[in-house]
Amino acid sequence: MDMRHYSHMATLWRLQRKRLGSTSHSDIGSCVKARVDSALALNRSCSRDGLRHTALMDGRGDHRSRRREYDGAGLRRADLAADPLAQFSEWLEAAIADGIADPIAMALATAGADQTPSVRIVLLKHFDAQGLCWYTDYRSAKGTELAENPFASVLFHWREQDRQVRISGPVRRLPAAESDAYFESRPLDSRYASAASVQSATIADRQVLEQAVWALRQAHAPDALPRPPEWGGYRLRPVEYEFWQGRPSRLHDRFRYRISDAGGWDLVRLQP
Repeated sequence: MDMRHYSHMATLWRLQRKRLGSTSHSDIGSCVKARVDSALALNRSCSRDGLRHTALMDGRGDHRSRRREYDGAGLRRADLAADPLAQFSEWLEAAIADGIADPIAMALATAGADQTPSVRIVLLKHFDAQGLCWYTDYRSAKGTELAENPFASVLFHWREQDRQVRISGPVRRLPAAESDAYFESRPLDSRYASAASVQSATIADRQVLEQAVWALRQAHAPDALPRPPEWGGYRLRPVEYEFWQGRPSRLHDRFRYRISDAGGWDLVRLQP
C-alpha cells in the first residue's frame, strides 16, 4: 500500500468517525478497511496498473520454471594465471575473439553515503597494472556516489561463454591529461553531446538537450571544443577478482583472488 492509499484510509477514518459518533474504533476500522479494499480492487481492475496484477495471476510474471543448462568447460586451479590481471586479459581476449557483442561492457555498482546501492552499464576503455578505466560525467549519479564513497565493483558477463568476472576496489579520478587525451580521441558528435549534457540531471524534453548541442556547435569549432572539467575518467584499482565459469547442474566453478598483506594474491576456490 503506497502513501496515497494511507492518506485515503486516514480521510475515510475521519469521515466515518464523524458520521458514526461513538461507534468503537474497531468497527470504524473494519468499515474503513472494507471501503479501501473495495477501492483498491476497483483501481486494479480499471487501470493500467491492473495489468501487472493480471500478469501475475495468469503466469506471465512467473519465471520459476524458466531455466537453461550451463555446459561450459571446467575451470581448474591449474588453468588460472598467478596474476588475476593476466587471467582477466585472457578471458576478455577470448570474448572478443568469439565475437561477443560489447565484450567491454561492465555493470558498475556504487553506493553513496546513504549506502543505497545503484548499478548501471558502462564501457571499459583501457586497463593495465594500475587498474580498469572508464569515462563519464563527474556530476552523474555514479560520480556523486563515488565522491561520497570511492569504492566500486564491476561485473563482466559473457553469456555465450557462461563466464563472469567480478572486480572490486577503490576508485580514483584519472589525471586531467589522460581525460583530455581520451576526450579528444572521441567522435566529434560524442564530444558535443558530452559537453552539452549534465548527466543524471532532470530535463524538460529532448529538444532542450538538442538546443544545447546546437549552441555548443555555434560557439566552438570542431577543433576547439574543450573537455568540460566536469567530465573525465576513473580508475578502479582491484583488490579482489572473482572468476565464474558456468557448469552443468549448477555446480559452477568459482575462484577468488584477494590481495594479501604482502602485496601478492591469495587464490581460493569458492562453492557455487
